[in-house]
Amino acid sequence: MVKLTLLIDPSKCIGCYACEVACKQEHGLSGWAEPFIKVKEVRRLHGTYVSYVPVVCRHCGRPPCIEVCPTGALEKTKEGAVLLDVEKCIGCGACIPVCPFKALVFDPEEGVVKKCDLCVERVKEGLEPSCVAHCPSSALVFGETSSLIDELRSKSAGQLAK
Repeated sequence: MVKLTLLIDPSKCIGCYACEVACKQEHGLSGWAEPFIKVKEVRRLHGTYVSYVPVVCRHCGRPPCIEVCPTGALEKTKEGAVLLDVEKCIGCGACIPVCPFKALVFDPEEGVVKKCDLCVERVKEGLEPSCVAHCPSSALVFGETSSLIDELRSKSAGQLAK
């Protein structure tokens, strides 16, 4: 079974918010809705240095949101994505505070929780998640977990050798 993952390199994020816009468009989010990926601005030392960090569901290995969901609305796929079934969600919000990435949002219009699904429909068609496809700086990378880890290891080894 191929495990897929989304990697984030904050050092490459330029704070353009293209990932947020792409997410909102892909998922038809408007009005109240926050995108499922959020770019956070990080200021250092009296505001003289600014960096950006994309924050999104990390589709944890042992997701705490799944453990606390009383209806089984959240489940982890074989490929590694944590998906939420809005038909099973009762909107209790138990999953929201346990997420270390604050990646779940409550939709007051529908009375349910929503979250990143790694653009599962796009991925089924062989496409990248929308946030990755629209990131101009390659701060977001999506692919098969073990090959991405191997790539990171080889880059790290190359940097250490310098």
